Amino acid sequence: SLLSDVTFLRYVLILRSVKGALCCAGRYRLKKVNDIKDAIVALDTVENKLPVIYTSFGNGDDNVSASVLEYINEYIIILKQKDLLSSVDRQNLESLISINFEKMKYDESYDFENDGDEEAQFLEFRIQLKKLYVNIASLDKNLILSRTQQLVTSALGNWQTCKFQDAELAITCLYELGES
Repeated sequence: SLLSDVTFLRYVLILRSVKGALCCAGRYRLKKVNDIKDAIVALDTVENKLPVIYTSFGNGDDNVSASVLEYINEYIIILKQKDLLSSVDRQNLESLISINFEKMKYDESYDFENDGDEEAQFLEFRIQLKKLYVNIASLDKNLILSRTQQLVTSALGNWQTCKFQDAELAITCLYELGES
């Protein structure tokens, strides 16, 4: 086989992400011309793909996860355009925050002494994850505040026994929350 399974999955997800981004843009245009019926269909299409997108975002391979960030960012834009978030929207955001927290953590194998290609790629990916965190914060401050408080309380409340990755994530998110 010319492509590894992960590479093939990345290509499929990139196509899915672009298709989703186009669907989001189409929804925006449809709303702009008052074609509400088709705008709702477009939104349903975007939201129906979220379980696959979230599963892909939570994949252990950061390259696979990065493949769906465009879709996720476009979905966040749609949510920002809504007057009021539904309970389903909030559940989707909850899931997204949980996955984002996990993805932002340094792997056990991260080599802080020698910055190689994998470390550089992770740091670049982490910048995108921090931007996503800030975008979610601008969308629903109370939700991100609550989730960050839980993260900080959990990690720093047990700082003597807490893993470095958990403590670092809590401090990073607290910092990003303060900056947003």
